[in-house]
Amino acid sequence: MNFTSSSPRGKTSPKKSVVVIETPRDAAAVPYDENLLERARTQWQFGDWQSLQRLDRDTLQHHPDRAKLVLLAAAGQLQAEGAELARTFVQLAHDWGCSNKLVIQILAAGVHNSLGRAAALAGNYPRALKHFEDAIQLGSAGSDTRLIVRARAGEQLSQLGLRPPENFGEITDRQARRDSPVVFNIAQASRRTSISRDTFFSEREGDRARSLEEVRRSADSIFSAEDLPDVTWVSVEHRGKAFFFIHFSGDYIPGKMAEKNLFYESPYLNLLARLHQPGKLIIDGGANIGNHSVFFAGVMGAEVIAFEPQPFNYQFLVANVHLNRLDEKVDIRKTALGDQTGRISLVQALPGNYGSFTSDQTLVKHDAGEAHPVTPFDVEVSTLDAELDEYRSAISIIKLDLEGMEFEALRGATGVIRESAPVIAVECFTRSTYQKIKEFLAAFGYFVIDSTNATPTFIFLSRKNPHHLEMLSRYLEMSSLGKFASNSSFNESAS
Repeated sequence: MNFTSSSPRGKTSPKKSVVVIETPRDAAAVPYDENLLERARTQWQFGDWQSLQRLDRDTLQHHPDRAKLVLLAAAGQLQAEGAELARTFVQLAHDWGCSNKLVIQILAAGVHNSLGRAAALAGNYPRALKHFEDAIQLGSAGSDTRLIVRARAGEQLSQLGLRPPENFGEITDRQARRDSPVVFNIAQASRRTSISRDTFFSEREGDRARSLEEVRRSADSIFSAEDLPDVTWVSVEHRGKAFFFIHFSGDYIPGKMAEKNLFYESPYLNLLARLHQPGKLIIDGGANIGNHSVFFAGVMGAEVIAFEPQPFNYQFLVANVHLNRLDEKVDIRKTALGDQTGRISLVQALPGNYGSFTSDQTLVKHDAGEAHPVTPFDVEVSTLDAELDEYRSAISIIKLDLEGMEFEALRGATGVIRESAPVIAVECFTRSTYQKIKEFLAAFGYFVIDSTNATPTFIFLSRKNPHHLEMLSRYLEMSSLGKFASNSSFNESAS
């Protein structure tokens, strides 16, 4: 939007200039403030509504920039609940030559500012900052909003009698990056892991063993009473590139990876790769030691937020992301996912499977004739809406493998689902769980397109996401053609 003054340029003149109003020939010269528009524009950007309220019709009617000025005055009146005067000023803006587009932009910006104030009163500062930023972008096209949004937010909080939170600067910095291509400034890029990448990849005798022993000692320090297995490693290959994972010896998932020299659940991962919307985030709920996260980031090149609350798996996940040089792409969070924040208790459901930690005691199984020792432990639980507040409109895929807590996690993600309409890939132990999740997601326009994996996992797309409908048409075509992949006469080149 162009709020540039229409006063003469390139001349040296005092602050008070003179303009001749073209009405009767003998009309008197009327002085005007040539800097008034620029000052009012700055007041609008910073949200100084009190100053804008002082602009009145009599002062503005002889100003060459009166149309834009009276529109800014209307914006000030609206924020101060002067609706009647605001309507009068908006009509004057039209009468004096303001375009409909400009009027709509300023009024819409005012709505965003009001929503930002409401969010701030509710304590949701990231959401408030997003609305303040949207307001400024609507009214100052082409401006660098990062230089303005903090000032606007600070002024609005002051007007509301609120004190900015201690991490206000950090929140505004994150918010300024939100609408840029998704790039993480991830803390774990500098996080110390218990394994040295250089030592692990060293060809010198004993270096890898010493590196793995460091991890084993760190694991012992978490639950010293546990009789934990040795720590070992596995590598998998994808299109000629090797990926490395450390893990407990005998663990189920790494065993399957070693058996086939492939990522675990490789067909499932390839399907998600076809459905991914580049430039958006993938959520790995129940990341375990990082098989899926490393595929999403290392193979697909996506930015990932990975959730893993179990202490051993979390440590392996951090180390494996580090080993595969993906620190800058994977944001790792040591929390469980549910429909409310707090703490829950987890237990290991299956002996020898360190990916089977669950909050549901009924899922705990025992080896035949043997008692399986169950040692519950508490972890933090949060919601996806809370964890992803600053990325709510930037999610491509939500993958959930939470050992029975998938439905609760989805109930805690309604805001993300509404704003991003992401692909949802969710594990369902039973048909009744599937039915409950299907009915829940149907309210958001979702439908199932496929199922996969040993434990039934269903892929949902949304009718409300145009990208999904485009992907579905391609997916159906490829699936149809794939049925005849081995039909040599069908696949012969046309002569």
